[in-house]
Amino acid sequence: MRQWCFRERETEIDIKSDEHLKQVLLELPRRVDPNVEILHPNGDFLSVSARECFYFVMCTQRSLQPPYLAATWPQSGDENGPEFDFLVADTPTPVPLRQCLPREVALRVCVDYLQTGSLPTWLQWESV
Repeated sequence: MRQWCFRERETEIDIKSDEHLKQVLLELPRRVDPNVEILHPNGDFLSVSARECFYFVMCTQRSLQPPYLAATWPQSGDENGPEFDFLVADTPTPVPLRQCLPREVALRVCVDYLQTGSLPTWLQWESV
């Protein structure tokens, strides 16, 4: 069976522990390419992009078919609020502020996903 791993560009690296996961995520804002995918053993994955102290987290199914689900944090902004640009696939991509997770929230989402194998239910997910 496939192991949990990170995928960066075409490289896959096994995730050794919760702390290893957190370390990689905390380094993202300082990288030239501030993106990583967290691959579930079943092939689904979380795409994580970082900018400054905010993170964008989106779940994609192994099939790469919709729905694509973005984690939302209403405390960050409302439905009609401003957008924040993240570098996604080498392209500046506007993301609604409500989908910009504070660092600690994003870390918790990703660790919960790793520990349970499911999307956390303590926050909202919306189709993008």
